[in-house]
Amino acid sequence: MKVYVTLVSLILFTNVYANEKIDFIIETLEYEQGFTQTLGELYSPLAARPEIDDGSEASEMMRRHASEDSNIYNKYFNWENLRPEIVLAIEKAYTPSEIDVLYKFLKTEEGRSVYKKMEKVGELFAHSLSDITKLYMQEMQILDERQSKELEELIAKAEKEQKAVNKNKLAEQESQEVRISDVVRFSVATENGEMVGYNVRPGSRNDLYKRSAFQDGDLVTALNGIQINGPSKIKEVYHMLKTVKQIHVEVVRKGKNKDFVIDLLELENSN
Repeated sequence: MKVYVTLVSLILFTNVYANEKIDFIIETLEYEQGFTQTLGELYSPLAARPEIDDGSEASEMMRRHASEDSNIYNKYFNWENLRPEIVLAIEKAYTPSEIDVLYKFLKTEEGRSVYKKMEKVGELFAHSLSDITKLYMQEMQILDERQSKELEELIAKAEKEQKAVNKNKLAEQESQEVRISDVVRFSVATENGEMVGYNVRPGSRNDLYKRSAFQDGDLVTALNGIQINGPSKIKEVYHMLKTVKQIHVEVVRKGKNKDFVIDLLELENSN
């Protein structure tokens, strides 16, 4: 029984001592510093993220995306996770006796030939790092796709909102513009059962009617060159009046032919 306890104690002591040697080797060769410097320069996604802080929803989303990128980066590329990999690489590359030689070498001047195997450690560690990088890139691809979709949805939302704003502005502008119906109302005038033109009366804006060249009793015979001489002209005149801002009017006033121009913009701005 004593021999068994002694043997177990010796094995535990040997393992602890071997781990202490590896810890010393890792510390002396500055693996952690090299890891921090190399991966910090090559892999950090934060370097590619511009800082934008204009208070907009887009800038808030970009800050959140950068935080998500950083969380995944730190999940894979941190010394606490990667240190066991380099310990394993050392244990695979060296026999326990070679670890002892390397330890003595680093403690003293002995065992320089063993140091060449550190290249193997680098290769094994690079292989592990490559596997971790693949996992990182796969997860980043999924994240990038989701972030791109969110950004596209945000852009589409902003465009939709802007279109609504523009539509409302246009509707407001159109509602404020003076139309011919604000100035004058037309009604069909007939003679012997035939249409001969339009009679006039004030529109919804009596003030504009009074400032215009129309007079009560006028018989409109033509508008912008369209002769008002039959029902077929009504639709043509209607569509024309919806779009124009300046109208050349021909009337019969007290038995005499007269013509004048109605400029809606000018009439609106006149006092």
